[in-house]
Amino acid sequence: MEDHWRKTPYFEELNYYSIPEESARVPGFQTGNLDIFIMAFDSIPTIKGR
Repeated sequence: MEDHWRKTPYFEELNYYSIPEESARVPGFQTGNLDIFIMAFDSIPTIKGR
């Protein structure tokens, strides 16, 4: 976007995965395969401190 005061974020690569099962998302985050993910409140203790 030209003439905008904020710079456009640059991503060399962006991968989006739709993972319906939380039981697969949490381990993906714990192993470093996922940088961010949507999680249930109940799952917070399993990843706290990581």
